[in-house]
Amino acid sequence: MQAVRRWAQQLVVVGTDSPDVTAWRWEARRVQVAACLVALALLGYAVVLLADPFPRAATVAVDDVGQLLAAASAAVCCVVAARGAPAGRIRRAWLLLAAGTGAWAAGEGVWSYYEVLAGRAAPFPSLADVGFLAFPVLASAALLVLPAGGDLPVSRARDLLDGLIIAGSLLVLTWATSLGAVLDAGGPTRLSVALGLAYPLGDVVVITLVLLVIGRATADRRGVLALVAVGLVALAGADSAFVYLTSTASYASGTVSDLGWVAGFALVALAGVLAATPAPPASAGQARVPSWRRLGLPYLPLLLAATVVAGQLLAGRGPPPGPQIMLGLGLIAVVLGRQFLTLADNRRLLVELRAEREHARHLALHDPLTGLPNRALFYDRVAHALSLRSRDATAASGAATTSVMFCDLDDFKTVNDRLGHAAGDALLVAVAGRLRASLRPADTVARLGGDEFAVLIEQPVEPPPQVAARLVDAMTAPLILAGTELAVSISISIGLATAIPVAEEALDADALLQRADAAMYAAKRQGKATWVIHDPRPHGNDNRITLARHQNRPAPLGHAARPAPLGRSPNQTGAAAGSRGLAPDR
Repeated sequence: MQAVRRWAQQLVVVGTDSPDVTAWRWEARRVQVAACLVALALLGYAVVLLADPFPRAATVAVDDVGQLLAAASAAVCCVVAARGAPAGRIRRAWLLLAAGTGAWAAGEGVWSYYEVLAGRAAPFPSLADVGFLAFPVLASAALLVLPAGGDLPVSRARDLLDGLIIAGSLLVLTWATSLGAVLDAGGPTRLSVALGLAYPLGDVVVITLVLLVIGRATADRRGVLALVAVGLVALAGADSAFVYLTSTASYASGTVSDLGWVAGFALVALAGVLAATPAPPASAGQARVPSWRRLGLPYLPLLLAATVVAGQLLAGRGPPPGPQIMLGLGLIAVVLGRQFLTLADNRRLLVELRAEREHARHLALHDPLTGLPNRALFYDRVAHALSLRSRDATAASGAATTSVMFCDLDDFKTVNDRLGHAAGDALLVAVAGRLRASLRPADTVARLGGDEFAVLIEQPVEPPPQVAARLVDAMTAPLILAGTELAVSISISIGLATAIPVAEEALDADALLQRADAAMYAAKRQGKATWVIHDPRPHGNDNRITLARHQNRPAPLGHAARPAPLGRSPNQTGAAAGSRGLAPDR
């Protein structure tokens, strides 16, 4: 009933602007009416069995006919649910469940013939047992047909071990309550003993599958499956009571133990009505997190079985403990295997989480297009290099220098405008590759954004101006972009700033980057394919920006560059060069 109430509340909260809200509310009322009728019928049936107001024959007739109608109603409702379900596994599951409840109804028809029409007890075994035993087989098939919750090997292994824990616990519980009594009582024939054992064993299989299915069910099917699960558990309980009472020669039709069959089929019928009713759209995009009930579900039957067995042992009654001890040892082994699987799964999740964190950290510190370090990582490396320089013991000898170059592509906007952004991205990737190929592995190449790159050189083995000249030369070779034969010449303007040891021990990363940025803009004003050195040595009251050399000026877009060597230009004052702060947001 709680599942029906929650489903109805979901229908009520649907927005009034939905076109189907009226239909959904009508269906909600229909389900609530059906639930009320089922509750009233069960209440009246329980009153008849408990109060026994009629003669014995009339009570037995009411009991048998009530069970027959309940099973037949469940079969009809399952067929209706199958017709409304989409083609596939869910429809086949409802059809199998309809066949199972129909088979039980047929068996109850045979049983009612003996007790109501013939006026005598049904023999055991009889044709009624065929229908009764067909129900757990078909119900188990219906539960197995339902879509599984996980396809990973670890999920299948976990479901298998959970099923073994549940089945073993229920088997211990069944042995302590009914199975042991059936074996002790024996029977006139082996067939009767086998049939007496088949009922509780079939119930064990059904309840095991019910608990597994309800544990892995999605939110949109959980309410329907909950009703089916409770109904099947009620049927299994009635079967176990019937087997136990029969083995002790104390069963009689028309007693309260038969209430479990009627209640079970009534709940299955209500589930069929609920499944045939359209539900409001479920919210998508939410991650599914297992609840604590799902995690502890396999251990509830284990706790119940341990409690019952311990109570019987303390009371000094119950069946012989030998089989229970063997089953208990098997359960211990399965539980240990389940715990080992949980530890292995947790280890796998930790490894995946660590890999995802490393990947996220890489993405946060690297440019996704070129794979180069981004502005934040480059700033940190410059600051780290300057801190090492200040502590380096060789600083006094002038060996520990730190140089930063800012590189800006010439005419990059023209490439984007004429060839498109895809060609621009290909150009950036090519430039990144040429920069890396022209530097040492210990040097850092970063993309600051757009068409701006930066280079960090620590403890160089050659003068930094020579490195800048080599980077400019690396850009002279033409490229084929946008899948055409169009050759695009590329060039860079480079601003070079070097932290001189001893003389500038207090220089920080911001100041060094600003100098390189200012030198780059000075190079852009001088022309293309140019590099400029920021000279920090004092000349009067200001720093100096030296135009060191011009390199090949590129030809217009679409033509190969032609070398045109130029001579040196006179020094220019750096006071007029603009600069930008490059420290990343922190």
